[in-house]
Amino acid sequence: MRRFPAFFLLLLLFAVAAPAWSQVRVVYTVETVNEGQYTSHVMITNMTSSPISGWEMSFRLDQHITDIEHVAWSEFQNVFTVQGQGWTNTIEPGDVVWFTLTGTAYGEEPEIPRSCFFDGASCSVELHPDADIEVASASDMIVTAWVEDYDFTTYTGYIAIQNPTDLVFPATWELQLSTPSQIMEMDGVLWRRSGNNYAINGTAHTDRVDAHDFVLIPFRGVHSGAPIEPVGCRLNGIACTFLPPDALVEIPDLSVFFKLGEVTEDEWEGYFRIGNPTKTILSSWVLRFSQCVTDIERKHAIPPLRRQCTQTCHYKIL
Repeated sequence: MRRFPAFFLLLLLFAVAAPAWSQVRVVYTVETVNEGQYTSHVMITNMTSSPISGWEMSFRLDQHITDIEHVAWSEFQNVFTVQGQGWTNTIEPGDVVWFTLTGTAYGEEPEIPRSCFFDGASCSVELHPDADIEVASASDMIVTAWVEDYDFTTYTGYIAIQNPTDLVFPATWELQLSTPSQIMEMDGVLWRRSGNNYAINGTAHTDRVDAHDFVLIPFRGVHSGAPIEPVGCRLNGIACTFLPPDALVEIPDLSVFFKLGEVTEDEWEGYFRIGNPTKTILSSWVLRFSQCVTDIERKHAIPPLRRQCTQTCHYKIL
C-alpha cells in the first residue's frame, strides 16, 4: 500500500463533507516556494461509490510548469491535460490520488489552477485549508438570489456572490443550489444540472471574487404556475443562506409611510412619504415594498397596503 504524507490524511477527512453529486473533489496546496521556484500538489478525492479508472483532467495555468509527477501530461497554450497512470490510474471510492507540479511563480505566490474539467465535467479547485496563501473563506461571502421578472412560462433572475472582506475569494469557487423551476441558461459561469440540483463554477472574469467586489450571475428558466427561488445554498461545500438582494446594499434608516387617501366602491388612491433623517444625500433610489395588510372597518376591503408601513414593508436604496 502506498504511503503518503499526513496532510493528505487530513484532506481525506476534509473531503467527506463535499456535496453528494460531485464526482470528485479537487484540492490544491503549495508545498514550497524558493527564489521563484515552487512545488505544489493537486489532490483528487473520489466522492462516488464506484472506482474511477482511466480518468483525465484538464486545467489552465499561465505560469511555467517544469514537470508534473505521477501522471501522464501534456500542455497546449497554457492548458494542461493530465491522465492517471500506475498507482494514480484508479481512484477507489473515498480514496485520494495526487500529482505534483514544479514550476516558476511569476508573482509572490503560485497561481491556483482554474478552468478545471474532470472526465469532461466541470470541476472546482479548492485551496487546501492549511495552505500558506491567505484568502477569504466561503463562510465570509454574502450570497443572494432572487427572481427579477416572469410571465406565464418563463422567468429571469440573478445570483450574486459578494466579497465584503479585504482578501481575495480564490478561483475556482463552486456554488450549489436547488430549485424545481428549471433553469435553462446562466451567463458568465460553467454550470450543470442533476434533477433539481445545480452546480455552478466561476470561469474567466467570474472565476474569483476580489476584495470588496462581487460577481453577478443572470439566469433564465421555465416554470409552471410561478417561479420558485433557489434554496439549498452551498458555497465550496459550506452551507450558506440565499439572502434577498437588499443584503447587497446598506439600507439607510429611513422613515417610510403610506397614507391612504380616498377609497370608493371601485378605486382607491394614496401616497408614500419617505423621510431621510441622515445628513447624506440619497440619489437613484428605488423603493421596494411588500403587501402590508390590515383590517379597517369599512364596508369594502381596501387595497393590500396599510396606513403606516415601516418594518414589514421591505425597501432598498440603490
